[in-house]
Amino acid sequence: MKILVTGANGYIGRHVVCKLLDQGHEVTACDVRLTEVDKRATLLEYNILSGSYLNAYEELGSPDVCLHMAWRDGFVHNSSNHMGDVSNHYKFMCSLIDGGLKQLAVMGTMHEVGYYEGAIEEDTPCYPISPYGIAKDALRRSIQLYAKSQDCILQWIRAYYIVGDDLKSNSIFAKIRTAVLAGKKSFPFTSGENKYDFIEIEELALQISAVITQKDITG
Repeated sequence: MKILVTGANGYIGRHVVCKLLDQGHEVTACDVRLTEVDKRATLLEYNILSGSYLNAYEELGSPDVCLHMAWRDGFVHNSSNHMGDVSNHYKFMCSLIDGGLKQLAVMGTMHEVGYYEGAIEEDTPCYPISPYGIAKDALRRSIQLYAKSQDCILQWIRAYYIVGDDLKSNSIFAKIRTAVLAGKKSFPFTSGENKYDFIEIEELALQISAVITQKDITG
């Protein structure tokens, strides 16, 4: 398959690109910087927030599938960029669909759901409580309508607490690792009474690659 990965230089994107290449897919890796992306991919510097998408589908290789992972300030949940960027994300994805894209997968976030106790399912109601979550939720709702109207397959992917490759991340685990390396003996955190689900980054990358290539990895 010809697969376009936006945000390919990001924390998750780099791992997904490697998995897709290992599986023999033709990958175009797209980002504003590509310093840490597997060089087996076709590397293409492209700013998806530029606002200009006249021939985006053809410029980005006319892929069979686009995995849209690009997002600015993903670890800064209160950034003012989140709401401001939504329209450009939407226009970018619509331009791909208009150009001929038949399958679009988008990296969502658990922050769409907001504060919730208990197991989260696909149809768990979303009540986001941060600009990041609100922006992602708005994008999901709007692109769902457009993709359906154009007979484009849409897959919305969410990840929860990710571990592994922590020093490349900006998550709480990266901060804990940094504190350990600095010799700190304590770290301000929760009481430890809550239970969370975790996934290792390599396993997450494998699952994402399976979703977009519609491959069964349970066997």
